[in-house]
Amino acid sequence: MTVSVGRVDPTPTGRRAAVVVVQVLKDLREDAMEKLTVVIQPGLDRTRLLATCGTEEILKAVLAAPREAHHRAAPTLLESLALWCQRPAGVVLALGELRDGAALGLCDEFGFGGRTLHYNVDVRRQHPVMARPRLAGVGDFRALRRAAGRWGGR
Repeated sequence: MTVSVGRVDPTPTGRRAAVVVVQVLKDLREDAMEKLTVVIQPGLDRTRLLATCGTEEILKAVLAAPREAHHRAAPTLLESLALWCQRPAGVVLALGELRDGAALGLCDEFGFGGRTLHYNVDVRRQHPVMARPRLAGVGDFRALRRAAGRWGGR
């Protein structure tokens, strides 16, 4: 955030001061738009993590499986990222099984995400994707499939 005050003329209306305040508020709003988001996908053999700040990827990691990690490892990692970036993290926990999230210490056995000063966990259940038979030979339908997914057709 940058604040350039320059010369402020003491006027009864205070127009110059209002311009400075508006610029400060605009800069604060732009800083708030760069939200720290961490997506965690625990699995049987590994835990994948992707952290973004705004549109920039700041961290990619492949870590040990939840059953092999210390019970405070994930919460400590999230607190550290939030402190490093100086903003709270929005965490998306992509789970196949609820016990994986509980093993990480980020949600309870019922699937409710944890909330602290440094991060807020949103639990998303992943359902296994089954391959669907597709008709071949009539052209490319990728755009239509994307559109169908956008409107809930898949």
